[in-house]
Amino acid sequence: MLSGRDFVWQTSIHQIDGLSEFANTILSSDTASVEFLRNGETVFLNSRLIENVGWRLIVEQTTDSVHEPIYMTLLGNIFVTLLLTAIVLIFAHLILKNYQSRLENLATHDALTGALNRRAFDVVLEQTLAEAKRKKDEPFTIAILDIDHFKAVNDTFGHLIGDEVLKDLVACTKDRIRESDVFCRWGGEEFMLLLQNCDITAAQTLVEDIRQIIESQMFEYQGKKVQITVSAGLSQFDQTMNRDTLIKTADEMLYRAKASGRNRVMPTSKAA
Repeated sequence: MLSGRDFVWQTSIHQIDGLSEFANTILSSDTASVEFLRNGETVFLNSRLIENVGWRLIVEQTTDSVHEPIYMTLLGNIFVTLLLTAIVLIFAHLILKNYQSRLENLATHDALTGALNRRAFDVVLEQTLAEAKRKKDEPFTIAILDIDHFKAVNDTFGHLIGDEVLKDLVACTKDRIRESDVFCRWGGEEFMLLLQNCDITAAQTLVEDIRQIIESQMFEYQGKKVQITVSAGLSQFDQTMNRDTLIKTADEMLYRAKASGRNRVMPTSKAA
């Protein structure tokens, strides 16, 4: 008798617990397959007669040794599945978050210039008006900026270059304003600037600085040089104003700036 080192055979298979009742069947058959219990554990046994040498090969295996590789494979598959599921969920979350962020950006920003759009600006302006009426000692000013003779830019250089001019103007303006200020594309070549906690004197200084920078900037596209100027009208909020009167006042100041020769900043007359 030969056996593996982990199993101690008895003198005869007739003496092995659970196997003794199958001993005669095994020894009298060329091949046999039996199943029996040993110490409460199921054992599978196969035997085969090797005729050339007159030996009998008997192989047994417990359920634990059979199921363990399957069990470990199952655990491995479950782990890999959970890992892949987690990775997919993370990627899906990031993609959805990015998509949602893009949708929110499209809903609140001008697609061409990246400046805030008019709808979003109105929300900020209404909030600022409500806050200003509650805190009467914190002034704010709005400014409407308009590119002078912008139609001539489009007619001379084409609308594609005109679009580039609008984008560069927004970039120049954003570089000069504070983080608390709000800048939006009001429509066409008009832009609106809301200057938080800023009276009209300080606002005039800031907008004049922006006007001078734009005037001195030489924009170049496809070998073509374009120079533009802007006119601006300013209006400081007071407690008698609502949204419409505030914007109307700034618009009137813009009209006066245009009528006075363009390329200038016009504050309300009472603060000039």
